[in-house]
Amino acid sequence: MSKTVGILSLSWLAFSLNTAEAATTGSYTIHGRIIPYEGPASTESSEEDAATQRAKLSQARVSITRQDSDSDRSDELFELVAGNFDEGRVDLRGEVGQATEVEITVDVGEEEPLGLHAVLAPDTELSFVINEYPAPYPARIEWYGASRRAIDPTRKFSIFGDLSSIDLDMKGAIVEASSWEYDANGERLILDFGRVVLDEGKFVIEAEVDEPKFVNVVVLVMAAREHTQFHVVVEPGAEIEVVTHSAWLGDLYPISGTGKHYKLLESWRQSKEYLATKDEYRETYLAFQTASDETNEDALVVESAESSRANETPRHVELKRKLNRFRYDFLEDVASNAPDPIDSLLALELGAYWGEEEALAIYDRLAKTLDKDMVVRRVTTDRNNHARHLASVGTDRSLAIGKAVPDFALPDGNGADRSLRDILDANQFVFVDFWASWCSPCIESIPALKIVYDAYKRHGLEIVSVSIDEDEESWVERSEELDLPWINLGELKGFKGEVASSYGVTFIPKGYLVDADGVIVQKNLTPEQLEDFLAGEIGDSVAPAP
Repeated sequence: MSKTVGILSLSWLAFSLNTAEAATTGSYTIHGRIIPYEGPASTESSEEDAATQRAKLSQARVSITRQDSDSDRSDELFELVAGNFDEGRVDLRGEVGQATEVEITVDVGEEEPLGLHAVLAPDTELSFVINEYPAPYPARIEWYGASRRAIDPTRKFSIFGDLSSIDLDMKGAIVEASSWEYDANGERLILDFGRVVLDEGKFVIEAEVDEPKFVNVVVLVMAAREHTQFHVVVEPGAEIEVVTHSAWLGDLYPISGTGKHYKLLESWRQSKEYLATKDEYRETYLAFQTASDETNEDALVVESAESSRANETPRHVELKRKLNRFRYDFLEDVASNAPDPIDSLLALELGAYWGEEEALAIYDRLAKTLDKDMVVRRVTTDRNNHARHLASVGTDRSLAIGKAVPDFALPDGNGADRSLRDILDANQFVFVDFWASWCSPCIESIPALKIVYDAYKRHGLEIVSVSIDEDEESWVERSEELDLPWINLGELKGFKGEVASSYGVTFIPKGYLVDADGVIVQKNLTPEQLEDFLAGEIGDSVAPAP
């Protein structure tokens, strides 16, 4: 839907604000800054393209608009103030009489302008940055230091912290907070609570909720190519501080000291046993990470070989499992026994009984005790997804080596249906590989899989990739980019698709190697394991085609 922008004269704006009921006019300031790209040039563009993009940014127009409360049209906007970047910076100032929702729009000469949503209140000062990327990739706009979206103080929550003590290059690091729920059709709705670039290590995210909700917080440190994530529980009035217990990125703790966050995620972390286990985990993990550095590669190989010979689980993995057990034991007790059904729901959303039958009975109990609207948004679809997951796990277990796989027919990239039965009839072995365009491990395995295919396709091997993407465009574009040489089919219904469900697909990549009779001979193979098996069955003297 297009939006109509009207221009308010300064005198009209001053009059309207001065006459607003119970409003005290105050000033606001918005600072903007362009961060130039300093990395290598893109191979997909020329220096001229880069210069053109930079010129557009340097002259970009910035405007602040709000909806016209006096208009009958909900899409009509009025421009409060505007300006242009000058030497990479812009400062916009104005006045408001009360907390007001606005849109900050930066016109960079593209089809879609850059934009941010904000709440301006008297005496507000906010900053944003525009990160430039190599042409033809578009620039991106982000809040800097603080993202403030709360307009109703009775519904406001805040997440804040100082991460400057982390022993990484935190320049440009980002913190984002989000959650999700479902509509009446079972479609997931992402709840974006804010995303902000750290300002000298500090950040603030303010937003609103009507009820207690779990929130996933992600810290992205692009300069170091590292990230971490953790959960918090927010509710109206919650103030959650993210503190550092050491210089390690994985040692962040969200604390509140009160409310449901304290009850569900903070209280059990204060036990001496948990803290001692956490300290030992940190030490062993960092030691393992150090050993995996290139300078210590030989030490890592020796350690891995010794662990493999002894069939031992690395100590840091054991400790991580123990830490998770602290969490799940506590949350599962809450899910089963809490007198407040909201606490039980939050415990399930935070991972209690995931992948276990016990969760279904709790979901069914909550469906009878919570109000209908909340059941639709937060119970029904999660319950159904959990049941579907359990069914898929059961299917996967039933599809053991020696069992026959289900037949199916799916369209290829040209829209022609291909039957697995027909493919089996023409080959000695068929590797059925489930993947998706967004799956990094899937993409990373394809070069090695191509080598195996090139070596054995003339000796009776065929590969059938089945995409579980949810839209055709993503599947087709990624397939063309990867130039897959084998049969490539698309179900395009996610993990809920009939074929994916009939094969018990709960993770990807997932592969079944079947013989000409459709009987499973191996499953969940890496390309290297597939090659080893084929070498034994067909012959290890087979060489890749020239």
